Amino acid sequence: LHLHDNNGLKDNHTLNKYGNIDWDMVAQKIAKTNPDICLDYEMLMHYRTSKDNAYNVLQETIKQAKELEEKILLLTNNENK
Repeated sequence: LHLHDNNGLKDNHTLNKYGNIDWDMVAQKIAKTNPDICLDYEMLMHYRTSKDNAYNVLQETIKQAKELEEKILLLTNNENK
């Protein structure tokens, strides 16, 4: 599944915290349909500040991917009870 966030006006390819997608709802939908799906993040760095660098952006992406995965696993486990 190809993932990235946006502001609803154009295809920004931002990290989760910079857009307006409801990631809790996304996690719920994935947990109900296919919790073993591969998640693929795509992003651009044009929205980042000059203080950020590629390493920091990748670290934040990994953090957010883990958070989403944990939500999906928790929801999946709750569905299976």
